[in-house]
Amino acid sequence: MWVLLVDDDLATVTTIRDAINWQHYGFDHAYTAYNVAGAIREIESREPPQLIVCDIEMPMGTGLDLLKWVRSHKIEAEFIFLTNYEKFSYASEALEYRAGSYIVKPFNPERMNAAIEKAMINIRQRDYLHKYSTYGEYWLRSKDELRSAFWRGLLFFRFPNKEIGSQLQNRNLDIPD
Repeated sequence: MWVLLVDDDLATVTTIRDAINWQHYGFDHAYTAYNVAGAIREIESREPPQLIVCDIEMPMGTGLDLLKWVRSHKIEAEFIFLTNYEKFSYASEALEYRAGSYIVKPFNPERMNAAIEKAMINIRQRDYLHKYSTYGEYWLRSKDELRSAFWRGLLFFRFPNKEIGSQLQNRNLDIPD
């Protein structure tokens, strides 16, 4: 799991990278970029990041441009904006594209940690839903086989009559009407 830090100010990126205990949140790496093009190169060079911390106003593209690019490429990274701009239009657009937090500079470690905690809740929830939706898809594809196995077991006396109900329940099957 990795995080991408994007800001055109080298000192800000270094401060964020060094002030947060990324390992505490489960991040193996904190990669950096100093503009949108560099951020896209970082994203395309490996598996997508789980979290992006980004400035809004930067030369050669805005953080909102990066957010739109990420969403258009179906990347489900959590987004935290750290910016000098309190413009409602920026915050509104950030929310429209599912940014998780919008923090106004100067950098404050407590506010950033709170935003990361919120992002981690969303990441864990998304991973949980993905994992169990995959299990659900597998179960739906396997349901006919489970039903066939039950009937074969019943026909060939693999379990006693008193266990029929529990066998149906264990396989999460119902008897068709």
